[in-house]
Amino acid sequence: MSKTTCWNLRVSAEANQGGRKYMEDVTAVHFERVNSVEFASFAIFDGHGGREASHFAKDHLMGFIKKEKGFFSTRCELVKKAIRAGFLACHEAMAKKLPDWPKTVMGHPCTAGTTAALVIIRGNKLYVAHVGDSAVIMGVQRDADAPLETMTLTEDHKPEAPKERKRIEAHGGAVINKAGVNRVVWERPKLSHSGAVRRSTELDKIPFLAVARSLGDLWSWNAKTSSYVVSPDPDVEVHDLNKSGSRFIILASDGVTNMIRSHDAVNMVSEFEERKRRGEVAGTSAHELVRNALRRWSERNMRADNSSAIVVYIEKKKMEPKNCAQSYTESWESTNKNRHVKTPVSEKIVKKMAQLRAPLTEVPQLKTRKRVTSENNNLVSPPLKKSKSTPSRASSGSSAKSSARRRSTRLAVKDCDRGLTRSAARKRASL
Repeated sequence: MSKTTCWNLRVSAEANQGGRKYMEDVTAVHFERVNSVEFASFAIFDGHGGREASHFAKDHLMGFIKKEKGFFSTRCELVKKAIRAGFLACHEAMAKKLPDWPKTVMGHPCTAGTTAALVIIRGNKLYVAHVGDSAVIMGVQRDADAPLETMTLTEDHKPEAPKERKRIEAHGGAVINKAGVNRVVWERPKLSHSGAVRRSTELDKIPFLAVARSLGDLWSWNAKTSSYVVSPDPDVEVHDLNKSGSRFIILASDGVTNMIRSHDAVNMVSEFEERKRRGEVAGTSAHELVRNALRRWSERNMRADNSSAIVVYIEKKKMEPKNCAQSYTESWESTNKNRHVKTPVSEKIVKKMAQLRAPLTEVPQLKTRKRVTSENNNLVSPPLKKSKSTPSRASSGSSAKSSARRRSTRLAVKDCDRGLTRSAARKRASL
């Protein structure tokens, strides 16, 4: 694939509640131009403990990222720092909204949290940021004849991972295995406790959350270490689309990835698109992924989790004219006007461009004449009130002129009734 910064993106998204009582998964797709910078963002938020955190992240995460000055930089490191800062700012904003969120049945503050898998495509760079276990997978084909490869762009933040377990314990937390699943422990006062929480307060240690990082989950604040045991700090990576050979990207919640492995998902999307091209099937590849995931949940006699997927096909945008070895490129200015960067092209293209540049035939402008406001009024102006004071010479002269003007206007109105135009009648009356 030759180098380019222009891409056609074909996107499909699907979300299904599965067998759960509530739908807490949210998908987001945005195409934007801000400060003459064009970018596209795709995200999946898999909520837990309530829908508040996932919906808040969907509505505000990209806004916090765009507020960071470094996001519009051309330096990848500054963009990555801006994305990370946006995640942390979104988490802190959730902490301020916590009093407005509904409490649990036991009366504890809201335990809502959400994973986040975010992909931003800007120019030829693809940025990936995530917390939790929602995945981003890339289908890669280096050459036209090369086989399709699978590249996993994210690593699940699970409590049992050595790196995550070490961080959790360093921040005053713990990990306990419950029913074969490792979970982050929630230390909370016993139900019989009332009043302020002190060092002597007896705590219940409850295996609670099966992910080590997320947005929200404000219950995990540890006062001793002044930090969150469940971290909102994302992993952020950048990839060059010109070098990666990417064909498409898959974003999926764990409702899909728990049933379909990464390489199976890539093959499933590729085969579906091939069958669709031949006209054998209809629909979208994202719908196909979610449908297959739900079928596998059912085959295992398990209650299906919320399942969501986004598939983004990445295709090079052809900017070169046909039958011409040289190119014609297009770029955008901050004034939102097309600015064409011209390079030598074939004679046929040059002639066509010359025709487009040819000046238009001048259209003669009609002469217009402004009319005085009094001439546009068909009604005779009401007579002026007489002043009780003795008029001066200047005022008497002006009043004589105004009376003459009124007389000429009355004559002009009479002449208008005889068929003359108003301007002609006015001139005749003034003679």
